[in-house]
Amino acid sequence: MRPTNVARSGMPEPKHYVGGVTWEAPSKRVSSTTVRITQLLLDGPSNICPKAQSPFRQKAMAGAFSGYIFNGYRRIASNVPYFIVPVVLGLATYSWGKSRYDYVNSKAGHEAAMKHGGHH
Repeated sequence: MRPTNVARSGMPEPKHYVGGVTWEAPSKRVSSTTVRITQLLLDGPSNICPKAQSPFRQKAMAGAFSGYIFNGYRRIASNVPYFIVPVVLGLATYSWGKSRYDYVNSKAGHEAAMKHGGHH
């Protein structure tokens, strides 16, 4: 595994440069304490006020849906054996239980229960 490169100070290369840092000065002359409090509340740290957006954030969902057509199908198809068996067993159990419930609460079910010594 290759170690990461050393981070050096200075402006990034044009390939990775996302724009300059702009500064907004207050329009009226006010005390420095008020300016500092306002900058902290509105801008966060007083010395950082970037207005550019990273290229990784500009298109965060680029290719997400088109890539899901094939990759999503492959991922779902690889998991079918793990979820289809429990789903089929659950549906079969539900179907059997519902038909048994309907039979027990029907007239024929009541007669069969009385014949075997049960009571209604």
